[in-house]
Amino acid sequence: MLAISSSPSLPPEHSRWSRRQRDIVTQLAHDLTVPASKLEELAHEFCRQMGIALNPGRTRDLVLIPTFVSTRPDGSERGCRLALDLGSTNFR
Repeated sequence: MLAISSSPSLPPEHSRWSRRQRDIVTQLAHDLTVPASKLEELAHEFCRQMGIALNPGRTRDLVLIPTFVSTRPDGSERGCRLALDLGSTNFR
């Protein structure tokens, strides 16, 4: 889940967590926080690329085909990724 925030923080009920747990969650929240301006930029580019992809005969970077998740993450993944889940009802 992505958050739109300037400074991630933990709710008070997490005061029972150890310092290490709080640091890990705070770092994770920081890593997953995307500025609203960047989300707007991504949305604009995504819409632009969809327009190109729907126009036959043009070179495109975005291919609109049905895709299915065939495996689950196993812990060997490295790096940062941003995934868009476009289901029939929800956009996550």
